[in-house]
Amino acid sequence: MEPVGISSNKLNPVNIFGPRMKRRVFQSVFHFQKECPDNVHVTESTEGLDDKERKKRSVKLHFQFGHGSAEILRQLLKSAHINSPNIFHLLQEVVKDCESCNKHKKPPARLAVGLPRASDFNDVVAVDLHKLDNNFYYLHIIDKFSQFSAGCIVDNERPKTIVGSFIKQKPSFVVS
Repeated sequence: MEPVGISSNKLNPVNIFGPRMKRRVFQSVFHFQKECPDNVHVTESTEGLDDKERKKRSVKLHFQFGHGSAEILRQLLKSAHINSPNIFHLLQEVVKDCESCNKHKKPPARLAVGLPRASDFNDVVAVDLHKLDNNFYYLHIIDKFSQFSAGCIVDNERPKTIVGSFIKQKPSFVVS
């Protein structure tokens, strides 16, 4: 700092461009804290602003709080005593239209299960066709509610034959 004209050490006063100044050392960064009021309320209103300026402020608020959701921003404004329905509606639009939020949002939750379970006999039926030999097929049918299982041998895999066997064939055995 000496090339600029400032010299200092712990024992001597500070010299800035020639005149001597007395050194003052503070023990805490918060030495002015006692002069601050206990409660600070936001007094700025958005009533006198046009829609373009309100949207600009809503976008800025959305960005400043890390692309916060509309609900989090609404709670933040409520705690600051801003209860304007227009602002809340505008915040929802800003969050909905945010390109970054839409690109990086969580994917919707997927169901952990597949088809709904059967609630009555013959409500859900599983059908499988197994090829045994060149001209022999095994048709296997399972009722998902009762776990009733039936099977039969069919000679081809044409839909008409399969449906006919499905309707006409009485189960020869039950697998539980």
